[in-house]
Amino acid sequence: AQNVGRGRLRATDDLQHCFLNSEATIICVGTPSGPLGDVRLTDLDRVIDQLGVALAKADSWHLVMLTSTVPPGTTEGRVIPQLEQLSGKRCGTDFGVAFVPEFLREGSAIDDYRQPAKTVIGASDPQALECAAAIYRPYASRIVFTEIPAAEMVKLTDNSWHALKIAFANEIGRFCGALGIDSHAVMEIFNSDTRLNI
Repeated sequence: AQNVGRGRLRATDDLQHCFLNSEATIICVGTPSGPLGDVRLTDLDRVIDQLGVALAKADSWHLVMLTSTVPPGTTEGRVIPQLEQLSGKRCGTDFGVAFVPEFLREGSAIDDYRQPAKTVIGASDPQALECAAAIYRPYASRIVFTEIPAAEMVKLTDNSWHALKIAFANEIGRFCGALGIDSHAVMEIFNSDTRLNI
């Protein structure tokens, strides 16, 4: 409410206007898994199509930053070529692209953004890297710079690890339940080891 009152935050469906009146655009769209484990990128493609058209009209350099979970290779093999084809401009010269994976929990996303466990940036070129870093620097005590595919894979690795931990804890809970053991006590003791049980 404070930021809306100050004119710093507003909602709009005019993507082109926003693009042409800013230096950076952050893409955060759903990339749900299909029934066979594939990833649906239709929402991402729709946004990239709109950004490519807007980029063609831009007079100045612009950063396009992707934070959505995507398969490794998507940013360099899909996003950048689409933007170049639709805009007639060149990545690394006329615009830059960065992939910055989000590590946010539901219910505490704002706190996690302001106090990130880690900030990872992969970028197409030094200017894109610096622009992306400037967005996160006020909150990030440490920024890890890496290649775009590695940044994409870090996000998938995090997601897989957390899913594995949840599945493991649920299995321990079922096993303890069958034996009449307090699973919460077991997991609390298990989690107290911060050296071996990361």
